[in-house]
Amino acid sequence: MLDPHPDRIRALLQDEPEFTAKRIRRLLEGSGPLPGERAMRKYVAGLRAELFAPRAFVHRTHLPGATSGFDFGKSCARIEGRVRRVKYLIATLPSSNVYFAKAYPVERREYLLDGMLCAFRHFGGVTGRAVLDNTSLAVREVLRGPERVETQHFEAFRGAFGMRADFCAPASGWEKGSVERDAEYLRDNVFRPMPDVHSFDDLNAQILIELERDLDQRHLPDGRTARQA
Repeated sequence: MLDPHPDRIRALLQDEPEFTAKRIRRLLEGSGPLPGERAMRKYVAGLRAELFAPRAFVHRTHLPGATSGFDFGKSCARIEGRVRRVKYLIATLPSSNVYFAKAYPVERREYLLDGMLCAFRHFGGVTGRAVLDNTSLAVREVLRGPERVETQHFEAFRGAFGMRADFCAPASGWEKGSVERDAEYLRDNVFRPMPDVHSFDDLNAQILIELERDLDQRHLPDGRTARQA
């Protein structure tokens, strides 16, 4: 079934090395019969191995409801006919691999707090702790070890929920690897190819459609879907 497509798949990978097999399969829809997702992943992995060196990661586990992770990602979208830079806050529940994202024109404190609030509404609750990097939107001063002096607005925001905040060690983004990976995942599945929308509201609606559709398609190692977890 994939015999007619290897050149196109190679071109997609060479153009955008971070394209996932799932996204490539969607882009090929309508051009003939396609194999299932597992076979597609195996096929794309073989082509990727020919083109690029392999990458590795370490999987961490978390208790349900204990932890959420937050980070800003960046990409581009065509909004009202003009290509614009987009910042999006990505939030993840690493125990269930469920995520949320909201796009904004810039990266500012009010957008961090708005994005976190929207994420908790989407998840249906507030986690016991939130993990972030040392963004100046939340951290005023980095002290020794894990100690931080938080900005007044961020400390008041999380205090209202009784939520603890943990910040990564400086230059140690891998400590929140799950949200880093999901920021790439959103870029792959929403921003490639570049969205063409009328407004940020339309872009965020498109993001939520993709997130909702994906909840029943992604599975944890124990067989549960992300929605069930």
